[in-house]
Amino acid sequence: MKNRKISKNKTIIIVMSAVWLLIAAAIFYLTLTAGAASSARRIPVYRVVSAKKKAAITFNCAWDDSTTDSVLQTLRERNVKCTFFFVGDYTRKYPEDVRKIVNDGHEPANHSDKHASPSRQSYSELLADITNCNDEIKKLTGLDCKLYRAPSGEYTNDCIEAAESLGMTTVQWNADSIDWKGKTPAEIAKRIHDSTVPGSIILFHLGKENTAKALPQIIDSLINDGYELVTVSSLLPGGEYEILHDGAAKPLSGQTQQAKNSRQTQVD
Repeated sequence: MKNRKISKNKTIIIVMSAVWLLIAAAIFYLTLTAGAASSARRIPVYRVVSAKKKAAITFNCAWDDSTTDSVLQTLRERNVKCTFFFVGDYTRKYPEDVRKIVNDGHEPANHSDKHASPSRQSYSELLADITNCNDEIKKLTGLDCKLYRAPSGEYTNDCIEAAESLGMTTVQWNADSIDWKGKTPAEIAKRIHDSTVPGSIILFHLGKENTAKALPQIIDSLINDGYELVTVSSLLPGGEYEILHDGAAKPLSGQTQQAKNSRQTQVD
């Protein structure tokens, strides 16, 4: 009888140990997956998945105003509207340039206040940096910025989430002129020709002489190839979209959107 009781106690101990091991494993798994989800790399928009031949020309404005008039003249002659990403320091140094650009109907956007590395800033510092640049642009133009581009193409989850908290979309590019490397006008034009596809976001910089020289040829070539050149906000999908692994913003189909809404309802 005593041996049977000992055997029964051993069985209970073994069962309880197994239960606790299962609980510990479940807790470990949930912690692991939660940590992975929280550290998942966020991706900004690099281009748009588009069936139509549309593209957006963008200019980063961080250096000087030596090419502003030439660029604006080219855009006026071809009735093309672009998106200009202003650094706060640039707006303070060249306020009349900012006004001229916006008065010509171009879209103002945020390229940070000080052009400092996002990876060296905390979330609160990034939020203040983006907000300060927004305030400078609003003070000069009366317009709110909808778009943010991180300095030097460097971005972090914090800067994307800080921009989102202000109702802004973080945007990069997929067609890079690398005009800052001293490329010739012909080299710049070839790079854009070779890398532009429907839904492309094209990157130039103000203050680069060869960009201003190449711009007429680039725009004429794109238009002759059937492209409609629009601002980034006009290029982005009008409804819900997902960002694919390569940064392509893909509009959600009706079926995908319904499934997303259904999942959201279940979560709520």
